[in-house]
Amino acid sequence: MKKNFNIGKEEKFFEINIRETSDKLEKIADSIEEKLLDILNVAYLHKENIQKHEEITKKSDDEKFSKILQELEFIKNQNESLTKKLENYHKEIQNLNMELKIAKQDATIDFLTGVVNRRSFDRTLGNLLKEVREKDYIFTLILLDIDNFKSVNDTYGHLAGDLVLKEISTVLRIFLRANTIIGRIGGEEFGIILPGVSLENGIKVAERIRSIIENREVKFEDRIIKFTASFGVTESKKEDTKESIYKRVDEALYIAKRNGKNRVAFL
Repeated sequence: MKKNFNIGKEEKFFEINIRETSDKLEKIADSIEEKLLDILNVAYLHKENIQKHEEITKKSDDEKFSKILQELEFIKNQNESLTKKLENYHKEIQNLNMELKIAKQDATIDFLTGVVNRRSFDRTLGNLLKEVREKDYIFTLILLDIDNFKSVNDTYGHLAGDLVLKEISTVLRIFLRANTIIGRIGGEEFGIILPGVSLENGIKVAERIRSIIENREVKFEDRIIKFTASFGVTESKKEDTKESIYKRVDEALYIAKRNGKNRVAFL
């Protein structure tokens, strides 16, 4: 296996730029929304004052007051027109703000499978390793690799391969606990972090998922596609870095592949 799990400089730069730009745009949108609300409040106050003056002016028969009433009616219409425009702008800003929040979230999600992408997975892994060093926290890291995935793509096509990837992610999201971190960290590889779980229990989880996947299938056109996966499992150590724990779990996965695939190995 021996893959490079480090994020490239260009990927890091791209991710940082996305997040920084999204944060800046969110702040701008928040600022504009706040100012629009202030202006709207002033417009609503003007509307109340105009209505009060209208009521007073209507009680008088003086010709001068009649002209004032006409002026007030004109100001009232102008104010209402401006208020409607401001309300529309406010709605647009609110929608923009929501889209920015969604866009920032999407930057951490793998579009095809719906689980987190490798950059986000790596960030979480780094944070948990810090907890391990500082608070004697433990977690288990699992690396899942779909067996013979290239042959699925070669035999049935990439659309069929995508269905298999989606099915794997569905299994992981359904059968793992809510606090489990699931990420797609390679073409046909998924990473699983089990917070607070020992190696012994992590192996049991991996074996359960392996068995479930072995018995799943996807329908593509008029054909049924069966598939399996191999698993590497390891528990965090106090001295671990991202590089060391990835190396260990990758070696465990290599053992599983070497010994016949569709099995769980651990280190």
